[in-house]
Amino acid sequence: YMGSLEPMLSALLCKLVGFSGFTVCMGTVFFSVAMIPFIYLLGRDAGGWQAGLAALVYCVIGPTGFFHYTCSPRGGYAALLFFTVFLLWALLQLAWRELSGKRCGIVLYVGTGFVGGIAWWVDPLVTPAIITGSVVYLLVLRARAFTGKGPYAAAGGFLAGLFPFILWNIRNGWKSFDFVAHATHSIDFSKGLRFFFVRLAALLDFNDLPWYAQ
Repeated sequence: YMGSLEPMLSALLCKLVGFSGFTVCMGTVFFSVAMIPFIYLLGRDAGGWQAGLAALVYCVIGPTGFFHYTCSPRGGYAALLFFTVFLLWALLQLAWRELSGKRCGIVLYVGTGFVGGIAWWVDPLVTPAIITGSVVYLLVLRARAFTGKGPYAAAGGFLAGLFPFILWNIRNGWKSFDFVAHATHSIDFSKGLRFFFVRLAALLDFNDLPWYAQ
């Protein structure tokens, strides 16, 4: 259910410098480090350089789960975090440039869409970031969002980036969607919503606070 980009990078590093536990972890660490500048840029663009630094400080302190999944290989969660932050920043940049009258070239749209497709192959959990960035783009530009070829180019780039996911599922009976169906069929909406907030609180270490109760 998760693309193999992060393990592929670890495998390449092992091929280049030799196999070890440290080298295997470096594939994960690469995406974790690559995420850092985009966290700052996203915070800076939203609220100035102070907000960018605050976002970085929070990541340095970070909850236990966050640290664990950014240094220990678990399939693709570090890559998922990187792509989530990058796509939010990239989509907001496209909206801001268009609003400012700086027309973005087709290459930027195709590239952003392609990265989004690769990200979705790595893990469909990136979907909220893609939807959020796209909705903000539409809200900022409104009718202007559809006057150019950009969004359509981005959609084409997304399908191109998604090609490994599509090809694997064609060859394997669309098992990625079977996994989702089997994982969620026994959970109704109210239980799923409660589970989401319970796990979110655990991720943020709210469980240890005296006023928090599940």
